[in-house]
Amino acid sequence: MRRALKDPSAKIFQPHLTHSPPTLQLGKVNRVITYRGCFNPPHQGHKDALCHAFFRAGADLNIIAAIIIPLDDRHVSRKPQMEKAGAFTLTKDQRIELWNTGGLVGGWHWCYPLTWTSAGGGIEAFKEELLKEVRKDGFELEFLTLLGPDHAGNGRASRKTITCGAKERATFIQDGGLTWATLPQYGDWQAMNTDAAALRRLATEGSTLWLEDKLRMLYPEKLGDLSDDPTLRRTQIERRLRTYTRHLGAVRVCQRLDTTREAWIRFVPTRFIGSQGGAAFIGKQEMALSSTLIRDIIWQCRSPRDLVAQIEGLALNSSLLSEFIRELDWDHPYFPKNNKKKRDPSPASPVPEAPISKRQKISEKEMEVEQSPNLVPTNIRSVWGMQRVGEWIGHLLD
Repeated sequence: MRRALKDPSAKIFQPHLTHSPPTLQLGKVNRVITYRGCFNPPHQGHKDALCHAFFRAGADLNIIAAIIIPLDDRHVSRKPQMEKAGAFTLTKDQRIELWNTGGLVGGWHWCYPLTWTSAGGGIEAFKEELLKEVRKDGFELEFLTLLGPDHAGNGRASRKTITCGAKERATFIQDGGLTWATLPQYGDWQAMNTDAAALRRLATEGSTLWLEDKLRMLYPEKLGDLSDDPTLRRTQIERRLRTYTRHLGAVRVCQRLDTTREAWIRFVPTRFIGSQGGAAFIGKQEMALSSTLIRDIIWQCRSPRDLVAQIEGLALNSSLLSEFIRELDWDHPYFPKNNKKKRDPSPASPVPEAPISKRQKISEKEMEVEQSPNLVPTNIRSVWGMQRVGEWIGHLLD
């Protein structure tokens, strides 16, 4: 990859304590996921899609790595959503930093740092160059496209595409999962057979640290109550990886009909098909997570103090994102222009806050309600936090 970039000093994959970096294998096709988007900001839904595609799309694909391709700033700023009040554009470097510090571990992902439409072809030229370099060494490489399920049927699919996400964003999943609509130019959706060997490898291969990292990336809500005993802890992690992966159901595939070359779309579910809210609490109602939703939440924050709490669990690295927000030059009433806090690697002094208004005091009271384990959340984030409502109801019924 450094040869393809023509930069021998480029940092590609982040090292992991116990897991080897992506390695090409002779005698088989090595595949790399490419995941393009604005990621303004990157959020947990983006991360879920990438992790489940990488670990669960199918052992037959031999996926060894993923390349994240953030769009250039000028393309992000031109999107229609950016005309809304409170819209902002993070720089490409900021969006890459959020990805790299957002909990993706194992050294299998890399963010493409250059302009994707630069002179010389940008990302497409880089991919072609990478294929040439790989062939020189006797290996075979192929790229797979990762799309959100809302884009699977709108012409963006490449020859081999993985779509991954919740059913709420998949227009081809209807009647609560009972009906799978065919996409234009594709055949019927077929459930793929469960690969028992692949599931066993996912749940058991590697160090305990690596297995725990996989559990954190795939099912972060299932990390609680792990034993301190090393043997029991590993057993618990292995069982949870197997159990929750089985519960998500089969990967489905549809074949393209108008070509003699192999072409398909695979759908990898990240939620129970047939439930409203997902694996954590069947029946919960929730708003589809998006970067637009996060920007709206940030716009409605009433103080720097509650910003992190509002976006925790939604945006990747909410603490770092809050620092980027404070540096913006925009018209937010509580993060105004020319009142920006620059990040400093040294210990920082407390950030001065805007004068507390009556409305702000009310907002802080609402935040206290959300953070109380015994009360139902009532602020703007309550729609997304309905999992806590289910847990609260469960406590009442116990």
